[in-house]
Formats: sequence, C-alpha cells, structure tokens
Amino acid sequence: MMKNANPNELDSWENCYFNFVETLLDFVLSPIEQCVAKGNYNVAWELRAEGLTVDNLLNQKFIEFSNDQRAVMRNLSLALHALSPEAMLCGQTQEINLKGMANPEWQLVRDIAKELLIALAPRTLENRKFLNMEP
Repeated sequence: MMKNANPNELDSWENCYFNFVETLLDFVLSPIEQCVAKGNYNVAWELRAEGLTVDNLLNQKFIEFSNDQRAVMRNLSLALHALSPEAMLCGQTQEINLKGMANPEWQLVRDIAKELLIALAPRTLENRKFLNMEP
C-alpha cells in the first residue's frame, strides 16, 4: 500500500481489485459455466471488458504488486488484447455465446487466470482484510 494514500482513492482501488479477482474467478470457469454466470448476454465482451481492469491495476500507485505478480498480470492483459473476432463472438443466446467462449484462445486466458489467482493469493488476503471480509 502506498504511504500517505488518500483513503478514498485507496478504498476505490481496493474495491476495483476485489472486482478484478471476481472476474478471475469467472475466467477459470468452463465455457458453459461462464455463459450461465453472465446470463448468456454478450459473455465474451463482458468478460474481456471486466478483465481489462488489469491494465488499470498495473498503472495505479495505491496497491503494490510484486514483479512476479505484475508479470502474470501483463500476460493476462496481452492475452485479452489479442483475442480475435472469432473468440469475441457474443450475443443474446447461449449458442452464440458458447461458440465464442469455446474458442481455443479463451483457454489461454483461463490458464493465465488460474496462475494469477495463485500469484495474487497473498494480495487477495490483504484485500479481504482491508474490506473487512472473511478470507
């Protein structure tokens, strides 16, 4: 945590981090589970947009990440930015959303998200303490 951080800004970034971890948990689900979790509505677009929060977290100065954590976060960012139009297929039906989420490019995102959840485990515990939540 940055010394002399504005409490309101720090609170905002801790909430942003919490939501990012929730997105990582969505990333590691199977394609069908992802579709259900997002209500079969623009699943690829929603998940990618939520996941790109990683770019903001990498560039903020209130929450510190280790070099190893930052490296995995950058890998996630690269994978999300590289998703092809085929991987981004989405709409309002399970069929079209499942087609997008079953694209092999999303498997790389799933794998990186699993790695990142492990790498961020200590930071996530700090976050839960900050937010007065159970670990």
